[in-house]
Amino acid sequence: MKYKDIIENIGQPILVKNHDVIISRVFQDIEFIKKNAQISIHWSVGFLVELNDDFVKFSSEYNSGLWDHPVVWARKHVEKIYELSPTNHVKKPINADEKLPQIVYIEWEDSQAASAEIATEKVLSRNKLKTLHTVGFLIDKNAERIVLAEELNLETNKARTSQTIYPEFANGMLYLSPSKEITAVQEPKESET
Repeated sequence: MKYKDIIENIGQPILVKNHDVIISRVFQDIEFIKKNAQISIHWSVGFLVELNDDFVKFSSEYNSGLWDHPVVWARKHVEKIYELSPTNHVKKPINADEKLPQIVYIEWEDSQAASAEIATEKVLSRNKLKTLHTVGFLIDKNAERIVLAEELNLETNKARTSQTIYPEFANGMLYLSPSKEITAVQEPKESET
């Protein structure tokens, strides 16, 4: 898919720098929690769904009109939002953080799974893989796999919401770079309201 088609049909790829808390769901010593509880900087990528005075709404994955892993961040917790453009079109990319890995867009195919009961005839009628559109931090790439992550904490060197894609199912990969900061409110497209 061409970059202009991605923006038109899915949304503007973005990089978001935001403040988040570290959450632990296991029992820990209270003194340990007091010492180590902190607000940290997280980096996220996705397709911009809506940006208004109160929230930034985006998702790293799009499938046939549906958003997978949508994120709604309070705008006051977002430090920066960057527009991502094809690396070969950006004359002077913004260096958001030198520790950030490369960011990519991949159109790829994956198996279909249902979250509800489906009639046998419907299952038998499905004769193709679903097409996904994903923006992610490129964590690893080799002949066997492409590994992406949606969110990073560079202070702890940890990632969240990762995807492992078989290269033979990838329909091309587009390298993206931060091209400009987004500050203005952007309303959703007419078809999205």
